[in-house]
Amino acid sequence: MKALLWLLALFVLAVVVSLATRFNEAYLLLVFPSYRAEITLNLALILGTVAFALLYALLRTLTLTASSYFVSRRKPSRGRWPQRL
Repeated sequence: MKALLWLLALFVLAVVVSLATRFNEAYLLLVFPSYRAEITLNLALILGTVAFALLYALLRTLTLTASSYFVSRRKPSRGRWPQRL
């Protein structure tokens, strides 16, 4: 049931974004030396959001990988060695 509500919220968000960007006629002008690029503001916002999500996922993956690597390299404390009978 919780997944269904999340899916419904995602569809509602998609409709709201679609309606909000329908009437947006703004452009973003990127000027580099000897180049000019003009893209819609909607595309710039989508590209920024995707870039942020990819960078977040990459950094999160690297952080989790590094932390699990260093935890596995640590020696167990004195009380955690297996007891031999």
